[in-house]
Amino acid sequence: MAAATPATEELVQRMAADDRQAFALFFTRYHGKLVTFATLYVRSRELAEEAVSDVFLKLWQKRAALVEVKNLNSYLYIAVKNQALNYLQKAENQPSLALDEVPTALTVELMTPERELLTSELQAEIQRAVDKLPPSAKSFSA
Repeated sequence: MAAATPATEELVQRMAADDRQAFALFFTRYHGKLVTFATLYVRSRELAEEAVSDVFLKLWQKRAALVEVKNLNSYLYIAVKNQALNYLQKAENQPSLALDEVPTALTVELMTPERELLTSELQAEIQRAVDKLPPSAKSFSA
């Protein structure tokens, strides 16, 4: 027979006493629901997970104060909503370019057989130039 799952209030009490196992249970209990909730705001699973992780980090840092929270469920959802909205605000303030607006100088050039040949010829030419250097100068070229 499996052990009874502790009530949330008990987990909070144990977390306040630095019980990491209680925090792990608390995390498991709420993480999935909070990520789903945060996704409604940020429309990105990755950003939602990051927002929820930040909330859990703050919860652990301020775990002693959690025992004073009257409605923990509401507290968690409001904290996640606020964190998700903060991420949205940061994203809006970040300049972004559409892919077709990226300057062509920043695009990656593919290594074609021709480019590989030119690269190997250039490396051979550089090596020949290094070989012509006096021994005292060669030690700096490595």
